[in-house]
Amino acid sequence: MYELRLGVDTTNAFKELRKVMAQNDRESRAWTICDLDVQNDGQYDFKFSYDEPPRLATLKN
Repeated sequence: MYELRLGVDTTNAFKELRKVMAQNDRESRAWTICDLDVQNDGQYDFKFSYDEPPRLATLKN
């Protein structure tokens, strides 16, 4: 697995996507995690989570 660092334009696009998706959600929820899986053949998949991010949950203990 590789870690991908996003540029400013891509980061801003994800922020806008999150905002628009929250506006269109029945409960006005914004996702907290977006996993983007890109394969060597160019296929990709997005997975969105609305749960508390694990890194924040550990700070509560």
